[in-house]
Amino acid sequence: MIKARQEIKKGDYLAAGEILKSLVPESTLLKAELFFVRSNLHSYKSEWQEALKNGHQAIAEYQQCQNERGLFISQYNVSVYYNRLGLD
Repeated sequence: MIKARQEIKKGDYLAAGEILKSLVPESTLLKAELFFVRSNLHSYKSEWQEALKNGHQAIAEYQQCQNERGLFISQYNVSVYYNRLGLD
């Protein structure tokens, strides 16, 4: 996931997406992180519906592993995506 984040930072969204597609998380926390990074990738591409979908999946996974930081950041991001879609 670190490599995918580096690709996002460089603006190579295609490479980041390919990296994320190939990942198979081994824990609930890593699954939550994968959805979180996918959500971020879609937001950088202004794909708000996909960002929202992945954001909700991240929230569900963070709730399962009781990760408060991930839950807070994902909920904040989802609120931004709703705003971008005009769904305050």
